[in-house]
Amino acid sequence: MAGFAVRLVHAGPLTRKLKKLPGAYRGAARSATVRTLRFVEREAKRLAPVLTGELRDKIGFEMHPTLPEGDVFSAADHSSYVHAGTRNMGARPFLFNAFEMSRGSFRIDLPREINAASRSVAKS
Repeated sequence: MAGFAVRLVHAGPLTRKLKKLPGAYRGAARSATVRTLRFVEREAKRLAPVLTGELRDKIGFEMHPTLPEGDVFSAADHSSYVHAGTRNMGARPFLFNAFEMSRGSFRIDLPREINAASRSVAKS
């Protein structure tokens, strides 16, 4: 029976580079996520109404320790009342509006970061 075989010679460097890609892509996803979270945090602070400054000062973000995800939050006790409003006060949704402003940036940043990670691994 006739056969056909292909041997990839000197595949060691390619194999080593391919093994680096998953870690590089995880790093790229985390980097894009952090950039987006910082943007949302910055915009929420800019949009937050200021009386004493407590609401604005307690806006922050935190990343998940291993996954490319995180939260932007306001730790001020009255932040939910300001954001959602009350019977006597209209809503001023600073976090939601900041998130809406960031929607397009993540879609741009993630592919850019992945491409940069791929180029970096290819050069190594």
